[in-house]
Amino acid sequence: MIILFDLDSTLSTIEGFDEIGRKKGVYEEVVAATQKTMDGDIPFAEAFANKLQILKPSQKDVLWLVDLYKKSVEKNAYETVKKLSDMKDIKVGILSNNLDIAVKEFGKFLSLSEDLCIGVKAAFDDQGEYLGLDEEDPLAYDGGKGKIIEKIKKQTSEKIIFIGDSKADMDAGVFSDLFIGYGGVIERDKVVRNAPHFAHNMNEVLKIISKIFLK
Repeated sequence: MIILFDLDSTLSTIEGFDEIGRKKGVYEEVVAATQKTMDGDIPFAEAFANKLQILKPSQKDVLWLVDLYKKSVEKNAYETVKKLSDMKDIKVGILSNNLDIAVKEFGKFLSLSEDLCIGVKAAFDDQGEYLGLDEEDPLAYDGGKGKIIEKIKKQTSEKIIFIGDSKADMDAGVFSDLFIGYGGVIERDKVVRNAPHFAHNMNEVLKIISKIFLK
């Protein structure tokens, strides 16, 4: 079984791009785009492109964010991930729309397999300045997480569980074998009302997975 967690407002209590925006003095602009995306009010790709153009995050910004992620781990997330990883035939990873560098580095911090820590790919110049997103990466577009889950399913016969906080996560969860909406950091109304399963904290995530798959 493969269990994939979203990163922002799920494994971590922060929204990474919002925090880079705060650092760069453009917080209000970035957080407004984030909120509209999370609530499903505007297409993800539109808001995502807007945010990255505002932020232009350098490699230094991304590594700074990794340190902030480590200081902002959701309550019991580390323990939950470890319990799941220690179970036989379970692999745990991260599926996030944050930059691949940050996702993989945070995954290392949680002792997760690098190949299951998946973020959006971006290009940087020789000085580490942001050049743009990989235009062929599905995660840069609407429905990208769902396409990644579909791709993984084609490569394996294992069940896939996806846990996330946003409407975009819920939409991607349709392609998994089990989606769990997460509200331990913030409860988003559309997810609370429409997710097939909803966890208010990491302990409830474990209970839902155990009840359905680990009998």
